[in-house]
Amino acid sequence: MRFAFLLVIFGFLCFNDSSAQVSMSPRGTISQVIDGTTITVDYSRPRLRDRKNLFGGQIFWGHIWTPGADEATTIEFDKDIKIEDVDLPAGKYSMWMVHKKGDWEVILDPNWDQFHLPEPKRPDNGYFFWVTPDTMATPKETLTFDFSRLENFGADLQMHFDTRLVTMNIKVKPSVDLIVREEVAKPYLHTFNATMLVTEWNKESNTTSR
Repeated sequence: MRFAFLLVIFGFLCFNDSSAQVSMSPRGTISQVIDGTTITVDYSRPRLRDRKNLFGGQIFWGHIWTPGADEATTIEFDKDIKIEDVDLPAGKYSMWMVHKKGDWEVILDPNWDQFHLPEPKRPDNGYFFWVTPDTMATPKETLTFDFSRLENFGADLQMHFDTRLVTMNIKVKPSVDLIVREEVAKPYLHTFNATMLVTEWNKESNTTSR
């Protein structure tokens, strides 16, 4: 009986200890609606914590890295969009980056439920595009995603960590036709005669005439 009682106490203490752990990379979410299209990024937010030479050090050159920590960063959109002019069907994707000394490759994998380790293989059914990072940006202590520029039918999504700033241009399909098709406009195309009346004001008599 005493042995069983001690096991219960030990289990209780272990449970409390593990549940009290503070995540070093707390989860964050950012969402933006662009002309009816909702885009959401869900990611962990690691901090520098006085680490130096992070890119090329702990984050190896040429390796596949999720911009975050723990569970892979995900991006989700409820309608088809373009990122860097690459067509992407609506859905949820894990996001990965291959950082190099030149342009970086961004990989969106339909298999979104992944952990950041071990380093994944390039997906056969993934989507790929290239971005040019700003490597001299103002240092950012905590990894941050942000919609930095908004337009009627697009936005810039930025990832900023340490001195690396990556910008990804997003375009959505307009919810209304911006160009009227000929077959739609045809019933309204006619030749009309119109008479224009010019109204003049007479300063002396304070009257108007046509």
